[in-house]
Amino acid sequence: MTESSSPITDQPVSVNAAVRQGFIWNALNFLFSQGAGVVIFIVLARTLSPAIFGVFALAAVIVDLFALQGRWAAMDAIIQRQDYSRSALSTAFWALSGIALAVTLSTVIGAGWMASVFETPALASVLPALAFTLVLTAPLVVMGALLIR
Repeated sequence: MTESSSPITDQPVSVNAAVRQGFIWNALNFLFSQGAGVVIFIVLARTLSPAIFGVFALAAVIVDLFALQGRWAAMDAIIQRQDYSRSALSTAFWALSGIALAVTLSTVIGAGWMASVFETPALASVLPALAFTLVLTAPLVVMGALLIR
């Protein structure tokens, strides 16, 4: 395998098969990720007080804004580049990991400030814990770009 070849086989694939496989993988990804999120939110909504659940939901929205914007922007960049070699994907993974770590640390450090902006003191303790989920963005971006490809 050369450096610029695909890590996946270079065998011709029919458009119908590629669309079918892409649809199945995207549907499974959506069902598991969104389904898990819904289940977690339902469990938390039933077990936590409304005030505590509201703080958790606010922190989740803040973290999701960073995660979704970064995920789609990075995925688009990988797809537009059209270089799926091991070197390019590895570089994308490590660069995104570094960015995710920087955003995570910024969110942890800025949690107190965000708590004062939203006038919700409890946000200062919940936001740092949820911010660590941003570190998982890099592997999801690279795998998502491969699936969309």
